[in-house]
Amino acid sequence: MTNELLKLDDLKATNLPELQGFKQKQEELVKECPFVEITDNATYEIAKKHRTALLKGRTTLEAQEKIIASKLSNFRKDVKTIIDGLVSITLEHETKQQSEVKRFEEIKEKERLERERLEELRIKTIKDKISELETSSYEIINNWGVDVLKGAENSVFSGMDTDFDFEEYDILFDQAKERVKKVCDDKINSITEKENQRIENEKLLKEKAESDAKLKEIEEQQAKEKVEREEKEKVEKDKVFEVRKNRLAEIGIIAVSNENALSKLDFKFSDADNFFQKSAELIFDADLIEFENILTDAKNSIQEAKDKAEKAKKYKEAAEKLEAENKIKVEKENKARVKRLKTDKEQLKKSIDTVKDSFISEIVFREFANEETENFRKETQNKIDAFFDELLTELENL
Repeated sequence: MTNELLKLDDLKATNLPELQGFKQKQEELVKECPFVEITDNATYEIAKKHRTALLKGRTTLEAQEKIIASKLSNFRKDVKTIIDGLVSITLEHETKQQSEVKRFEEIKEKERLERERLEELRIKTIKDKISELETSSYEIINNWGVDVLKGAENSVFSGMDTDFDFEEYDILFDQAKERVKKVCDDKINSITEKENQRIENEKLLKEKAESDAKLKEIEEQQAKEKVEREEKEKVEKDKVFEVRKNRLAEIGIIAVSNENALSKLDFKFSDADNFFQKSAELIFDADLIEFENILTDAKNSIQEAKDKAEKAKKYKEAAEKLEAENKIKVEKENKARVKRLKTDKEQLKKSIDTVKDSFISEIVFREFANEETENFRKETQNKIDAFFDELLTELENL
C-alpha cells in the first residue's frame, strides 16, 4: 500500500470539496429570483421572498468560508508543530557550531585590530617626527635677528638633519623641508627689508631735520608776509566797505543796528520792512561781482516795493471814490424811498397805534384780586408794549 504525498502547489481553492456545486446553485438562484419592481402588495411579497432567498444563498457561502478558514488554521498549527520538532533535531548542534565560529572570528578580529593599531602607530610616529623637526626649525627662525643674516640657512637646516627612517613617507619629510625653506627665505627677506628700512629711516630723519629747519624759517617769513598782506587788505576792504555803504545809502538802504550779528549791523530799507536785508559781513566780504549782484537785487527790491506801494495807493483811491459814489447813490435812494413810503408808513403807524390801544385798554384798566393772575396781566402788558414798540421801530427803519 503506497502513501501519496500532498503537494501544496496542487492545493487550489477551486478544488476544495467544500466549494463544489455552489456556483451552479448561485446561478440557479439568480434565475429563480429575478429583480421585481414593486407596484402593489402582491409584487411587494414576491420581492421580499426573492430578497430572502438571495440572502440565504450569500450567508450559506459565508458560513462555508468560515468552515474552510477554521480547517486551514488548524492545518497551519499542525504544520508549525511538525516544523518545530524537526528544527529541534539540529538546533543544539547549530548553536554549538555557531559559538565556535564566533569565537574564532573574534580572535581574527582582535588580530586585525592589533595590526591596524600597529600600522597607525608606525605612521603616527613618522608624521610626529616630521612635525617635531619642522616645529623646531620654525622656533629657530622666529628667534632670528639681524645678526643671523649671514649663514641663516645653514643654522636652520641643521635642525632638519636626521638619521630617522621615514620609510614610504620620505616625501612628506621633503615637503616639510620645502615649507621650512620657504619660511626661512621669507624671514630673511623680512629681516633684510626691515634693516634696509631702518637705515633709510635714519637717513630720512636726518634729512627731515635739516628740511624742517629750513621750512620753519620759510614759514616764519611767510607768516610775517601774510600778516602784512592781511593788514593791507583789511585797510583796502575798509575803504571799499565805506564806498559800498555810500552806494547803498544812495538808493535808500541804510545800516541799522543788529545785536545778533557779528558786526552789529544790517543793511535794510529805511522806509520798509523785510523787502531787502543783508548783513554787514556779507557786504564786507563780497567780491566785486557779488556786490554788484547785491546792489542789483537791492534796486529791484526797492522798485518792487515802490510798484507795490503805487498799486496800493491807486487801489485805495479807487476804493474811496467807489465808496463815495455808493454813499451818494444810497442817500438818493433812501430819500426817494422815504418819500415814496411816507404816506403808507403813516397809515400803518395809525393802524398799529389803534390796535395797541385796544389791547392796552382791555388790560390796563382791569385789575385782579389774585396775585398770580395780576402778575400775569402785568407781564402780558409789558410784552404787548415791547411787541408794538418793536413793530414801530421796524416800520420807522423801513
